[in-house]
Amino acid sequence: MFIFRSCFVFWYREILHTPFPGLKERSTNIRVIGSGIPEYSTGIMPYTPVHVQKKVLRDQARNKRSALSSSEIEEKSSSICRFLRDLLKESDPVMVYISKPLEVNTKDLIDFLLSSGKRVIVPVIEKDTRTLRLSYITGNSVMVRSTFHVHEPVGNEMPALPCEVKTVVVPMLAFDQAGNRLGYGAGYFDRFLAGQPHLKKIGLAFTCLETGCVPCDTNDVKMDLIVTENGIFSCGNYCGNYNEAVAGPDKDPIH
Repeated sequence: MFIFRSCFVFWYREILHTPFPGLKERSTNIRVIGSGIPEYSTGIMPYTPVHVQKKVLRDQARNKRSALSSSEIEEKSSSICRFLRDLLKESDPVMVYISKPLEVNTKDLIDFLLSSGKRVIVPVIEKDTRTLRLSYITGNSVMVRSTFHVHEPVGNEMPALPCEVKTVVVPMLAFDQAGNRLGYGAGYFDRFLAGQPHLKKIGLAFTCLETGCVPCDTNDVKMDLIVTENGIFSCGNYCGNYNEAVAGPDKDPIH
C-alpha cells in the first residue's frame, strides 16, 4: 500500500509539472488588453470565461463613468441629444430608456420628441420574469421611481406593443466600434432586442466608455448605431442610408 501511494503521488506531481503538447508555443500568442484580461492575438478565445471578462469590464466602466462630474455628464448628454434630434427625425414612435444617474441623460431628448409631436415609448421592468413591457408616455411628469431606482410610468401606463416600435434608444455601460454593447448584466434589453430583429438599435454612451473589444456571447445583441458626444458611429449592422438621412447630401457623412 505504501508503494502504491508513493507511485501515485509521484505520477500526480509529474502530471502537474508536465506541460501539455503545444502549450508553451501557444502561450506566446497571448497578449494583455487594456482591461488586464488575457486575449489571444490569433483570435483564439481567451481562457478567461466571458462572464468574468464582462465583470472586469463593467467595474472599469463604472469607475470611468463615476469620474465624470455632474456638469460633464450634462454637457456630454446635451451633445448626444443634439445628434439624436436629426437622427430620429423620421422615426415615430421611438422607444427611449429612462436614464438613471451617471447615464446619458435622456430627459431632454424625451421632452424634445414629445414637443415635436412624436410618440414616445418607454420600457417598464418586469423583475419577476426579467423582461420588459412597454408603455407610451405623455411627459416626464408621469414618471415615478420604481424597480432598480428607474423612473417608470407606474399608475399611468398606456400599453404599447413591440411591433409598434420602429427605433429603440438603448443605454450602454461600455461599447466597441463593432457595435457590441455591455449592459448591466441582467439581460433585459438583450432579451427584448433578440425578439424584435426589425428594430433600428441606437446605443448611447460617453466616449470614455469605448473599449477595444467587448466580450460577448450568443445572447448579446449588437447595436446598429452608437451615439457619443463626439458623433454618430455606424456599426454596419443596419442597411439604411443613415449618412444621407442624418448628414444630408451637402454635409459630412457619419463617421
